[in-house]
Amino acid sequence: MIKRVLVAVDGSGYSDRAFEYAAELAKAVNAEVYAIHVLQIPYLGPEVENNPAFVLQYNQYLQRQADTLLFKYYQLAKNKYDLEIKTILSKNQPSESILNEAEAKKVDLIVIGSRGLGGIKRLLLGSISNSVVQDSKIPVLIVK
Repeated sequence: MIKRVLVAVDGSGYSDRAFEYAAELAKAVNAEVYAIHVLQIPYLGPEVENNPAFVLQYNQYLQRQADTLLFKYYQLAKNKYDLEIKTILSKNQPSESILNEAEAKKVDLIVIGSRGLGGIKRLLLGSISNSVVQDSKIPVLIVK
């Protein structure tokens, strides 16, 4: 029985399809939905990293982008599926964050896109989705 679903979102087309699948499934079985976005802060190089004011502004920019992204999924769930979802923003390693939140929220299913917005397009299954599948103790649904 599926009571809670965690869906990983990053704004990619794969992520959008995973979210829609999770929302439709949750609606059909009356499950709670958690949407998680993992904020990845790239290394900007020593010249930039030594400029604390720039780093702070850049991190604030990334935070606003992440908040906007999660709000987009919140609104989509509410307007298209009549679902109230809970959003989660994490700043740790992506697959670890997804698995930790799945355990903390006691979800029954993780839904994730087959690929995401990684810096280099993956040839097969994305590295994050692959890691989640390998390390998860609960079912994982990969959406293409």
